[in-house]
Amino acid sequence: MWRLNRYEVWDSVSNVWTTDPTRTGLTGFVVYDGLGHMGVQQIKTEGDSSENNVDIVYFAKYILLNDSVIQHTKVSSNFDDTGFAVRRRFEFNGDTLVLAPEEAVDRIRVVWIRVDNK
Repeated sequence: MWRLNRYEVWDSVSNVWTTDPTRTGLTGFVVYDGLGHMGVQQIKTEGDSSENNVDIVYFAKYILLNDSVIQHTKVSSNFDDTGFAVRRRFEFNGDTLVLAPEEAVDRIRVVWIRVDNK
């Protein structure tokens, strides 16, 4: 299980990832069970009025397509989302998981920090 740390955007001028200032009012978790099931919850913090921040909650079946791409096939309470597959590039760095939507690779990514199970 990982806790949402931050959204980052690519700064093409400085060629570095920076914290996305329009998505700072979010909290959430993502869980992968190791058996092909996952869940994510991302919600606005109390009082957040940013138009960029949205609540996201879904469960999915997942498969690893290769050593850097994971595909989530959603199972959602929103009927229109059920069966919809999304692909995310992933990267591990110690206790950090970075997920980037394939349609926005090299533009935006989400940084998650592993929750200590002790």
